[in-house]
Amino acid sequence: ARCAVAALFLRARPTPACPARAPGPLTGCMCPAIVAACQSMAEPIPSRTITVGRRTLHVVTYTDRRPSSQQTQPTEWMFQAEVERLLFSQEEIGQTGALYRLLNRAGAGGRSIALRRSSVSQGLLSDAEFDALRALVHTGFRLFTLVPLDAVQAAVAVFGPTEASEGLLTALGLPRPAEWDAVDEDESE
Repeated sequence: ARCAVAALFLRARPTPACPARAPGPLTGCMCPAIVAACQSMAEPIPSRTITVGRRTLHVVTYTDRRPSSQQTQPTEWMFQAEVERLLFSQEEIGQTGALYRLLNRAGAGGRSIALRRSSVSQGLLSDAEFDALRALVHTGFRLFTLVPLDAVQAAVAVFGPTEASEGLLTALGLPRPAEWDAVDEDESE
């Protein structure tokens, strides 16, 4: 149940004086309902798109708010389904678990975060952030998994050099893994 102040606040139009528009942490808002309302009006999650071949992938900036996370600063993440479709040449939307297994082989298992509407009540993201992320992938999705960019990089290194993996690293501005050069040298001998 929301307090009377929050109910009035939520009915009012946002003004430039709204704490959500002020830089830095919310100050002076003690009511959790007001704080939540201000956070839901904040900017949606920043994102950029990259193109690899004919595929467009999204890179989003998100702060991992899981209690077990040591992360305090926003970092870049990718949608697991998009990376899986690129690397494993899948045409349909959905996941087969191939990238999940690849992440485990790369030692980056457990770094992904599965987000659903209930993640809002768990404090992992706001309604606005969930809606912004869902709109990037597909508005019909009720669940999506984000993988941190460094975990994607580790998985791609284990995956090996292919047109798709090299294109992904190039589009992300990441270096070619040194272990790929050793594989190339072995093949040329």
